[in-house]
Amino acid sequence: MGIMLKAIFVDFDGTFIDSLPALWKCYRLFLSHHDIEGEKEEFISLMGPPIQEIVNLLKEKHHLKATTESLVQEYESIVEAAYAANALPFPRAVEILKLQKDAGMAVAIVTSAYPTIVQKVLHCHGIDNLFDAIFGSRQGEPHKPDPAIYRRALHSFGLEPIHAIAIEDSQSGLHSATEAGIPTIAFTPDSQIFEGLPGKSSEILQATSWQEIGHLLNNHRDDLKGHR
Repeated sequence: MGIMLKAIFVDFDGTFIDSLPALWKCYRLFLSHHDIEGEKEEFISLMGPPIQEIVNLLKEKHHLKATTESLVQEYESIVEAAYAANALPFPRAVEILKLQKDAGMAVAIVTSAYPTIVQKVLHCHGIDNLFDAIFGSRQGEPHKPDPAIYRRALHSFGLEPIHAIAIEDSQSGLHSATEAGIPTIAFTPDSQIFEGLPGKSSEILQATSWQEIGHLLNNHRDDLKGHR
């Protein structure tokens, strides 16, 4: 019997959703409320963590006087108001994942974002039913690069790591998935080469578009079928 690929775990921001322009607007708007001008370098450094950690970092760096709770609520309200309508799926991402579901794969989102925000984006684009599950930020659970969220996803589906594949666009996401033992595709639409993952190179493939991701998923599934 060959090993079967049963689940595809997809990061949300920067992987499934081309969210950078929308998140950049949210970040700048939040800081403008506190008379601070956002900087691109700082914004890029904040990619990956959940909103609460982003707010904590901004509060400390810019000496924001409001309480952390009120700042988190403010940032969340900005994201919910502007993000859902402006963040778009990457070209062919929906099509590729629908094809994989038709081939019998379970498809799930694994993200540091709040599930409620993810659901609003999916609803905005009429793709509420594309994903079988959303694994998002959970209080008390360490976020990426810790592998906890991927281990939770595996446990939820009752899968061993070899039966899944992850798609990630960031160093922290790649670490999270590979530390959970899951083969991973590094999505690099800007053709960036990921480095600094010693011992993990054999577990990481790379794609610069969702069309390439589709080919890699098909090849990976075929390779597993032929595995003895």
